Amino acid sequence: MKNPNFLNQLSGLLQRIRPRPHKLTVPLFTVALGLSVTLYACQSSAQKEITLCFAVPDGEIEDWEHLTKKFNHDNEGKIKIELNQKSTTEKLTPEQLKYNYSNSLKRSEKTKNTNCNGKDGHYDLVYTDIIWLPEFAHKKYLLPLDDYFKEEEQYFLNTEIEHGKYPPKNNSNQTSPKLYRIPFRTDVGVLYYNKRLLGIGKEKVPTTPENLIETVGTLNLEKHHYGYLWQANEEGLVAMFVEVLHAHGGFWVDNGKAGLGEPKAIKAVKFLKQTMADKISRSDFQDEQEAIKSFKESNAVFLRNWPAAWAEFQDIKDRVGIAPVPGGKGCHGGWGLAIAKNIGKKRQEAAIKAVKFLTSRESQLLFTLSHGSVPTREDLFFDPLIVSRYSHYPKLFNMVKLHKRVSRPRLARYEKVSKILQKSLQKAFDTKTKDDDVEGIMKKASEDTEKCLKDEKKCTV
Repeated sequence: MKNPNFLNQLSGLLQRIRPRPHKLTVPLFTVALGLSVTLYACQSSAQKEITLCFAVPDGEIEDWEHLTKKFNHDNEGKIKIELNQKSTTEKLTPEQLKYNYSNSLKRSEKTKNTNCNGKDGHYDLVYTDIIWLPEFAHKKYLLPLDDYFKEEEQYFLNTEIEHGKYPPKNNSNQTSPKLYRIPFRTDVGVLYYNKRLLGIGKEKVPTTPENLIETVGTLNLEKHHYGYLWQANEEGLVAMFVEVLHAHGGFWVDNGKAGLGEPKAIKAVKFLKQTMADKISRSDFQDEQEAIKSFKESNAVFLRNWPAAWAEFQDIKDRVGIAPVPGGKGCHGGWGLAIAKNIGKKRQEAAIKAVKFLTSRESQLLFTLSHGSVPTREDLFFDPLIVSRYSHYPKLFNMVKLHKRVSRPRLARYEKVSKILQKSLQKAFDTKTKDDDVEGIMKKASEDTEKCLKDEKKCTV
């Protein structure tokens, strides 16, 4: 049962805290660490303390530390979570994190190191991106969780539970899906707009790609201003493109068939190419943080990004609005918690207890307030604490419903297929590439994708 005074205590404290652009101040979490979350006990007090190894991307460490410290305090002498303990000087990006997890998960239980430190990179808890789950589950790296989280499932968004299962429903082999990932935070692509640069009412925010170009064309922008910024490299490029692809009626992969060479897909590519040619978008590739920084400095009218970027705009929030992406459906993203299969039973039991705590209502509430991400528990979108800090979350709830999002294909070879698309799009967007060459590039991307899906050895990346 939740602490009955939790919301009242946290609400009162929040009113006295001076907002920060991205992170909550430490005092909130200092008090939060003293609040109790009731969980089922699964370890004997006489047992030797079990240490669970866990890692998250560098940009989330501070937010996760508050949760792991609380769990360790409540389970002192029984279970301890060690966060990002691998000794390394490299930056732990999502890409590097996946590589580390893959190396750890493929080891057998007999050869797996139980020390969180060192080059072996052992992990018990797995923080997995929604697009990694099919690969990890297909390779049987993860512990099926159906028998341990039946009661909890009813509190999460249905879309998040479904994306934690593998294989997908209606798979060709008619295999029953199993639950491998408990949702922690979800995501959806959104469109930010600068109210001052737009200079018109919110009802005029573009709803289609064509509307966007028309709207920007009516504005008298200065030379250093852009109309529409979007991430143009790595997986962020793919997430943005599936939205534009959907808006043009195209598809990426459907039942083993690739649609990147179809007329609607080519039209989507040419739309983005046109935004760069017309100086609406930047022609030089940019990463997510570059785009956020440029928008924050009022150098762009529109920005395609994720809801968490809102926390970066707190000092200019009066002139920033948020709306669905042109076409209406933002890309479905998100992260969740899984458990390594190649660990002993007692460690699995300890990990189950940890996942129950980390995905609890209170944990998600605190993380959402701090990180500005989107929770996976439906009621939190309307929680007074969250709404008082992020007033647009009830609106986000409508955007994260199944019919309001477009998903990337759930493939065991997703990473390889994604790399094919990234490479092809960057080639198509190159200023040296003529419009007449775009069709050939995308048709080849379609052919390469289908070859990859049929035979992993033919994945040309």
